[in-house]
Amino acid sequence: MRCELTALPGSNGSAVFELGNTKVLAAVHGPHECRRPSERLEDRLLVKCEVSMAAFSTGERRRRTKGDRRTNELSTFVRRCIETCVSAELLARSQLDVSIQVLQADGGVRAAAVNAAVLAIVDAGIPMQDTMACCSAGYLDDTPLLDLNYMEVRNPSYPQMPRQIPSVRLFFSHCRSGVQ
Repeated sequence: MRCELTALPGSNGSAVFELGNTKVLAAVHGPHECRRPSERLEDRLLVKCEVSMAAFSTGERRRRTKGDRRTNELSTFVRRCIETCVSAELLARSQLDVSIQVLQADGGVRAAAVNAAVLAIVDAGIPMQDTMACCSAGYLDDTPLLDLNYMEVRNPSYPQMPRQIPSVRLFFSHCRSGVQ
């Protein structure tokens, strides 16, 4: 595992997070005034998150469009994780933009994206009520594993388990199962 803060000096906060062969870059811009007054939330911070996968990030060289289901799902997941951590009520009527670029994907992309985003928010100095760490976990031949790679993720059942720190309460678990 490797973390680097302030990877992009032009942003308010940024981080590169590497976990195994997965590498993710996150940048935070804001908090700033909402670009669209109709989207402004009077009681809390508006978090916008955009995830994109580099064309060279996976073994299959295909360009993912902005409307790609996988990246939209990942954007929503990361945004919801961020909303639980950031002190949103302290930054009411403002907007926080989080941009995530997956540079290399080898399993555990969801976990690496959350970790990179949280590190970028910490780097930006945005007040947080709690912090978060995320990892992928699963079983392969009855052996428990952490930080699954692509081949291990293809196993029909594995959970993604982000946890809030220091509490030990689990607030999300993503399980996928399939019939073989």
